[in-house]
Amino acid sequence: MLTSECPVCRRPISRFRTFTRTAWSRWRCEGCGSLLGVSLKWRLLATIPWIVLILLMLAVLDIMSLGIAIGLPALIVVGMANYMLLERIIVVERCGFRCKGCGYDLRGQVQPACPECGRQFDDEEIDRMKLTESHAVEARQGRGAAVRRWVTVAVMILLGLAVFVQGLLVFRTRGAQPPAARQTQLVLESILVYADDHDGQMPRHPIEHAGDIYLGPDVFLAPDSATTLASVPVEETSLMAFAAASPSRQKEIIRSVVEALPEGIIAHRLGDFIFTCHDIDLKTAESGLWLVILWPDPRGNPPPAPGGRIYVGQADGRIDAINVDEFAAALAEQNALRAASALPPLPPPATITHEAPAGP
Repeated sequence: MLTSECPVCRRPISRFRTFTRTAWSRWRCEGCGSLLGVSLKWRLLATIPWIVLILLMLAVLDIMSLGIAIGLPALIVVGMANYMLLERIIVVERCGFRCKGCGYDLRGQVQPACPECGRQFDDEEIDRMKLTESHAVEARQGRGAAVRRWVTVAVMILLGLAVFVQGLLVFRTRGAQPPAARQTQLVLESILVYADDHDGQMPRHPIEHAGDIYLGPDVFLAPDSATTLASVPVEETSLMAFAAASPSRQKEIIRSVVEALPEGIIAHRLGDFIFTCHDIDLKTAESGLWLVILWPDPRGNPPPAPGGRIYVGQADGRIDAINVDEFAAALAEQNALRAASALPPLPPPATITHEAPAGP
């Protein structure tokens, strides 16, 4: 399994050696001197299945899932094994065995002497001849075919298990959550991904990280909310117009919106989400600090009803569901935590609107 053979002399070749070479590299067999390479066709055939499965996993099972940390590396490892085990060595230039005395081609020779010059073979040449005897070649090929067949079956089973585990993790982390919690999780993860890509610094505005990992405009509207895309102001236009704008125009809007934010801003709103991540460094932040709050826009929605839940996304990546009746106490605790982190307190979310972000 860990070795292959030269197609000419059947000398063992390390699979790791061929795996580390590209499909266009060439090398000389140490046994017969033939110029060998790797079949691009077989490498592509071995690679395509697991690439397709990874793409399906990312698209269907959701790239932002926590399960990606387990499922994707497992799939890559299994895919690399498949890539290596199913490769094929091809002969670019066949040399065969040549007599050390006269240079006569000894392929197919079964006698221990050169038929051209009569020279007796040494032990190395005799060992090479034994490797090329028909019964030895057939036995190796038979064992190799069985091994390759079972390896292929095992690889496909492992691929299936990896996808199943990924799907199970996605279901457990997302499927059991209410829609509002899943939506908050998406928005929170986009903030955390942005921070990871920018040395722990938070985005100035959700439009900014929407330009890097576009979530779709609907994600900023809470389920059962009366807020619409057309009613969410973005610069001098709306979130609906922003989504329909060209990429260059979107970049202009993003730059304008970020520059328009006042200095010392504490929190601001986009749609039904309030972003409280200003001046927080993810590398040193307390795990319980709030980065985002799902609070429907008060311009078109009534206050959250008693008995309902308010969802907040924290710096540690968790979503906390807070009862409406307990939110005032939770906000007081959050402001105490912010004070310990030298951050200004958050005002009540109902007072934060698109026109009036929270300032110092």
